[in-house]
Amino acid sequence: WFLSYMTLMEIYMCLLVVKNLVNNQQNNDIINLCRRADLGFYQIDSNNIAGSMSFTIDNRSIVDILNKNKWYLTLGSHNLAMYLKESGFIYGHNLNNLSQDIQKNNWDSSNFLNNDSRIIYPDNVEPFLGKMFLRPVNDSKSFNAGIYSFNELTGIIFSEKLLASSIKQIEAEYRFVIIKGKIADNSSYKIGNRIDITSKAPNAFYDFVENLIDKWIPTENFVIDIANHGGKPKIIEVNNIHCSRFYGCSLEKIIEKALF
Repeated sequence: WFLSYMTLMEIYMCLLVVKNLVNNQQNNDIINLCRRADLGFYQIDSNNIAGSMSFTIDNRSIVDILNKNKWYLTLGSHNLAMYLKESGFIYGHNLNNLSQDIQKNNWDSSNFLNNDSRIIYPDNVEPFLGKMFLRPVNDSKSFNAGIYSFNELTGIIFSEKLLASSIKQIEAEYRFVIIKGKIADNSSYKIGNRIDITSKAPNAFYDFVENLIDKWIPTENFVIDIANHGGKPKIIEVNNIHCSRFYGCSLEKIIEKALF
């Protein structure tokens, strides 16, 4: 699903739910939230025809329904964000400043979990021993960030720069949702080796993120993942808000921050 809002003479917010991305309970929760908040609501279909994505409402393209000149905040689907961008929408994708080299120039590189990272170029991949943590330098989602051996890397077809670093021990991972340059909410998504979306980040981690965003933000709305590494907060990565999960974060708090 994704969330959008637009401003004219007054603020209008509309929630669009991609049918195949939510179960019945989630769909009912979203409908009830929209009713309580007096929000517009649509169900949309995602279509993949011969590898080409399109999005429709009642068999009509969303491009024919939504106004390209209005302000959209799109949450949930990277394909949808890219679709809006490629379809000429002014807002709804904000895919800039998500490169870690830009972030490290604005936030002290020692604040990053992978501060020992180096960039691997697609035309100059040198063999390495063991395994390394790899991810695209930009937020392209061309493949999932993770731990790879050199043989696994060569099996990935890529045409962009990669970020490579040594493997780190992480005690817990938290996601912070930033709306209009402020923390809307946060949630754990992994504690130790298990998935856990029920916990909030420690106060020191909250203060750590507040200090970061007081200094600089890559864009007005984004998510930032923070690791507990040896008891200290470290930046894992910054992600496009338009294609990120919220885990245990409150959707109502996120909407409230967006509206007011």
